[in-house]
Order: sequence, then structure tokens, then C-alpha cells
Amino acid sequence: MEKKEPKKVEYNIPEKVIENVEGIVKYPSVIETDFYVKGALDKILENNELLWSKKYFDGFSIQFNEGLVQFNDGNLFLYFKKRIDETTYKFFMLFPEESSDSVLFMLQGLKKFKTI
Repeated sequence: MEKKEPKKVEYNIPEKVIENVEGIVKYPSVIETDFYVKGALDKILENNELLWSKKYFDGFSIQFNEGLVQFNDGNLFLYFKKRIDETTYKFFMLFPEESSDSVLFMLQGLKKFKTI
């Protein structure tokens, strides 16, 4: 009897997100990350602007499903997507190529929130 492997879920940036960012950063570079716990998203949202999000109410609180954050410098964006059946998030950083070092530095600061 053949074993069925679970279907692998792909996490991609929606076209609408890329179009929004291209209005500010003509040719954005993208860094895709592993998953982070909600604390990383909370830390990012403390000092940056949530442009839009899709949320749901779980009976106790509102949970983010996905969204787009614009960092205060104006040229750095974060698209996040919640992992199915968990409370962790995949991040996609969108930015001008010359900001690569700044993005890597920022991601290093979120190491403690990374999942195994």
C-alpha cells in the first residue's frame, strides 16, 4: 500500500503586494525567511506602519493571517503570511538592492524569535 505524503504548502508573495511595493521601489529585491513566532511580528509592528492586513477572530482575540508593513525609512517592506494551523509567520522582505545590509542586520535582531 502506497503512503500518501502530506501536501507541501507553498508560501508566495501575492501579485498585489509586489504591485504596491513597485510603486515606491521600482525593482524590489526579496529575501524570504524561515518562520518566526508572533513576537517577531509584534516587535516589527511596534515602530512601523501596517498598510493592510487580513485578520480573523478566533473567539478570544484577533489573529493576523497576512499583511504588509512599511518600515519608517519608507523603502523597506515586510509581507507576512501565517503558517497554516500554527501561530508562526513567514516573512518576505522587499527592498531596494542597496539596502541589503540593513535588511540582514534587522533580521539578525529577530533571531530569538525564529522557530526551529
